[in-house]
This record gives sequence, C-alpha cells and structure tokens, in this order.
Amino acid sequence: MTSLTLSYEMAMNTGAWPAHAVATVALWRQRYRQRQQLGRLDDWELEDIGITRDAAMRESRKPFWRD
Repeated sequence: MTSLTLSYEMAMNTGAWPAHAVATVALWRQRYRQRQQLGRLDDWELEDIGITRDAAMRESRKPFWRD
C-alpha cells in the first residue's frame, strides 16, 4: 500500500476527508504547474539543473495525478 492510499484511508476513517481532498487537489495543481514549467525550459536551463531534454519531456507529459 502506498502512503497516499494510507493517507486516504486515515482521512476517511477520521472524518478528515474534506481536508484530504483539498490537499490532494492542491498537490495535483502544483504538479501540473511544475511539469508545464519544466517542459518550457531551454537546453541551457535543463543542463544547469542536471536534467536531460528527454527526461524533462517524459516528466512534463505525465498526467498530474501520477507521482
């Protein structure tokens, strides 16, 4: 079981599911923005942070709900 699954189960059991839902949506929005920004970096910027163009493209194409 992943930590996200455990967190979800704990939230549902404690009645904290609304807070968990808000946190999950915030995480998804953050991933979406970061992946979009990563896809717009030029080769020099990618080299500066130690990421190849292929790795950046793979990451930027991931759906926001995937870790």
